[in-house]
Amino acid sequence: MKYIFHVDMDSFFVSCERKNNPLLINKPVAIAKQYKRSIATAISSELKKLGFKAGDPIYLIKEKFPSVVIVEPNLEYYVEVSQNIFNYIKDNFSDKIEIYSIDECFIEKELEAWQNPLEIATELQEKIKKNTSIPCSIGISYTKFLAKMSTYKAKPHGIIWTKPEDIEKNFYDLEVNKIFGIGKAYSKKLLEAGIKTYRDIVNLENDNFLKKIFGKNYAGLLKQLKGEASQEIVNTKWNPQGIGRNETFLEDDLEDFSQIKSKLMDLCKDVANSLQSLGREGNVVSIQLRNIDKKWHIFQKKLSEHISTWEKIFDIVLFLFNTNWQDEPLRGIGVRVSNLREIYLQNDFIDLFTDFENDKVKNIILIINNHFKANVLKTLKQYETEIKNLQGIKFIKKLVD
Repeated sequence: MKYIFHVDMDSFFVSCERKNNPLLINKPVAIAKQYKRSIATAISSELKKLGFKAGDPIYLIKEKFPSVVIVEPNLEYYVEVSQNIFNYIKDNFSDKIEIYSIDECFIEKELEAWQNPLEIATELQEKIKKNTSIPCSIGISYTKFLAKMSTYKAKPHGIIWTKPEDIEKNFYDLEVNKIFGIGKAYSKKLLEAGIKTYRDIVNLENDNFLKKIFGKNYAGLLKQLKGEASQEIVNTKWNPQGIGRNETFLEDDLEDFSQIKSKLMDLCKDVANSLQSLGREGNVVSIQLRNIDKKWHIFQKKLSEHISTWEKIFDIVLFLFNTNWQDEPLRGIGVRVSNLREIYLQNDFIDLFTDFENDKVKNIILIINNHFKANVLKTLKQYETEIKNLQGIKFIKKLVD
């Protein structure tokens, strides 16, 4: 049976900062610029429990809670962590993943009759925390709407599975402004009409009133609320801004250069495989080094050309590592290629008997072979090896659409 899992990171920006600086754990944290009139981009659960919310002025938070720790936002780092989480899910749980925002995604997964969705979600939640240091909440259902509503109820760091018979129990008492898809404007109109809860909308007999408020979206919304919407297919079209992989050393820190070099090479190969399978190449290469204080330090280099082969990525990674490593033990390392674009050729024809030392040709061949899951195209050197014992050589040109 198919299930929709909605994964939402808990206090994501704050969790990223705590991943980078464990001294912030269990402290009241607000993410904001250090300006007099700054507002909080995000806040920790400690502040949420006191009634604060994202968007509150920092001066007001400081006034009521002087011990709050203000941390400057680092969007590039948050994107990096986000991409690592989505990559982990895609590689280890399901490749049917729809990225909804920087800190949440929908996942479609087929389970056998004997598998329990709650147990599967618990395992995923634990693995995300173990491998990325980011806590999350998970909602499970048979539509994206109900899965997301389930996550709302599950936060923080919980899991809720909503079956058709659970809709009333889980959601009917929710206020209208807590319903996914009903914004402030709609909520205001509903409240003015005395419609205060999820239950009120579902049980309202005057359809014309709801039609007047929601217009053409009325019928679809009502079906979603009642759990009558058709089974949804998660949109797996994926256009990432960067591809990265990282590894945290759970047993021992690494300080031997040859071991670190080997790990970096493996990460470069993983990144290259992902780039080539997506038909992407990038011109910004970065490495992440995590020291024994569990702080991640990021170093990057922008290139004049776009690349996607592991050898070229590894050359840049090794340069960045040799330039920035201070011979200290490492608790983790990472590799990322960003500023991506699609791989393409300027020419309409590829001559397979011209010895191109050109990443674009190699990547076109890799993409086509990956698509057909067979070596239908080969480079000149590969072809010459296969035919060296055969008589004659046929000159062929392959049209690339």
